[in-house]
Amino acid sequence: MPLSSPPSRFVEELQGCIIVWDQDGQALAYVHYDDNPVRRGFAKLLTRDKARQVAGNIAKLAADATPGAALTICERVAEVQALLNDHIACGKLSAANVIAKAQSVLTDPELLRAMLDVGYLPPNTPIE
Repeated sequence: MPLSSPPSRFVEELQGCIIVWDQDGQALAYVHYDDNPVRRGFAKLLTRDKARQVAGNIAKLAADATPGAALTICERVAEVQALLNDHIACGKLSAANVIAKAQSVLTDPELLRAMLDVGYLPPNTPIE
């Protein structure tokens, strides 16, 4: 099932990987996944559904978004998703630890600046 994206971008799903392409045929992102919990845990991969969400969000980024900002956002989202997946699948961390680590990741000034750069936050958002 194709993911929705702006006309200038498209998403292709392969076994274990979702690729986001631009209008020129350049691959913008490879989002890897595995639905096997054991392999996913060892490799720190996303589930297929989470990978589809990430790829869809990348496809929706503005064409003029800086690649560095987009990469920062993707890395932080993957980090939080890995924390949640570890907690759900293995119970490696307590819920309180997951929440504390996720809050730390999501309030990082570098992430907030990147979100501002790609238009996810209003221009007047204060960043520490």
